Amino acid sequence: MANVGAQLSGPGTTDSELRRTISWRSSILLAIAAALQITVIMGPMANELGNLQPLIWAFAAAAGLVQCLFIAELATHFPCRSGGTATYAHEAFGDRNKWLPALSSWAYWFAWTPGIAVNLILASKYIRATIAPHVNTVVLSLIIGAGLYAVNARGLRLNVKITAGLIILTAVPVVVMLMAPVFRPSLFHGAQVWPFHVPARHGSDVALVVKWLFVAAWSAYGAEMASTIFAECRISKSAAVRGMAVAGTACLIGFSLVPFVMTGIVGASGLGGDPATVFLVPARVVMGGAGATITGLMLAGALIVGAQAYIISSSRTLCQMSRDGYMPRMFQRVNRFGVPLNTVLCDAVVIALLAGIFGTNVVNVVAAANTGYLLVFIILPVGFLAVRRRRAQAGEPLVMAGWLAPVAVVFAAVNAVLLVAGSALWGPGIWLTGAVVLIAVFPLMLVRALEERRARSVAGAGTP
Repeated sequence: MANVGAQLSGPGTTDSELRRTISWRSSILLAIAAALQITVIMGPMANELGNLQPLIWAFAAAAGLVQCLFIAELATHFPCRSGGTATYAHEAFGDRNKWLPALSSWAYWFAWTPGIAVNLILASKYIRATIAPHVNTVVLSLIIGAGLYAVNARGLRLNVKITAGLIILTAVPVVVMLMAPVFRPSLFHGAQVWPFHVPARHGSDVALVVKWLFVAAWSAYGAEMASTIFAECRISKSAAVRGMAVAGTACLIGFSLVPFVMTGIVGASGLGGDPATVFLVPARVVMGGAGATITGLMLAGALIVGAQAYIISSSRTLCQMSRDGYMPRMFQRVNRFGVPLNTVLCDAVVIALLAGIFGTNVVNVVAAANTGYLLVFIILPVGFLAVRRRRAQAGEPLVMAGWLAPVAVVFAAVNAVLLVAGSALWGPGIWLTGAVVLIAVFPLMLVRALEERRARSVAGAGTP
């Protein structure tokens, strides 16, 4: 297995090394950014699930927290891996099977890269709804995206500073809305959150729950993004566990509290009235018109933060895939700021295409992307079990309690059922799109194999 420990940063870094320039606490910013992504599908979900949707969010986030514990152990054993969750499959299976870890990492890249387009489009919609009613949403999305990629190319430290600033600004109106019922109890209407009621529709309520739980996982499992930059953090083994636990807990609190309070203030119908700008209705109720404008701009900032988090996650995943031997070598090169620039540029091209093809139909984009994401979370617990078993047989210490082993089996099965049933409920266009994109990893692996064969031929020709 490749020794990635040699790729830690410092003076004299080579063109394939990432630099350890930030604190482990910076990784939690990615998880907080993920928690803010509830705005992406909360409105459409409220339209179909009514006031049942806060329970779906809480359940999905709780599942995400448990799976963060699997990642915590893997991050402790392999602290030098860039790209996080999906790339640990290389350590679990890479010495016996190259296709499975390659598929895991590629699925992860596919999961988050469309999320960049989704967030940029929704951020542009908030801006259009508040201060720029005549702006073209797609054009504005591309302009914001170009700015994000320019910032990303300057290194992770600058990214972290900008992300922290935007999160603080975004948190203010969100916290005001969450705390408003404490000081003005008349704002919160208990009848709007209890008893649970799904709007009358044709079909099974169970099928609706599965359908929306499928896409809720795309946001609510997002605490795992904290692990994607561990290879660029000054981090200890205990800090890796602490970071994943804090990230998972933060997301659980956010995904449980926000939909519950927002539903209590304006009801499911209020949230679903304008799904693309779901927070504006409760903001007007709590803070008036001016407050709604400020909130809209701050939430646009939150979505931009989320897009930046996805850029970081997806680009590092492609970089690690190249270092592991699954992608062409060009994706492992970094610029003078330690950024894998070719992967960032690849993401930028894909985002431009997605924005042009799908326009503003963000929910279907999320559903298609989630076919890749849930595949990662089927492979993750299996890899967790494989690594634990191998270390136990070698007499090496484990990190997490033994009860997590059977829990990992359960989660692998649950995520598999959710992937199959959920994608089917969204329709053939969704799972077919996912399947086509996922299969694309195999020709890319063949390109890398040809590169390796050519390099060996050149080396052999040069040997006397």
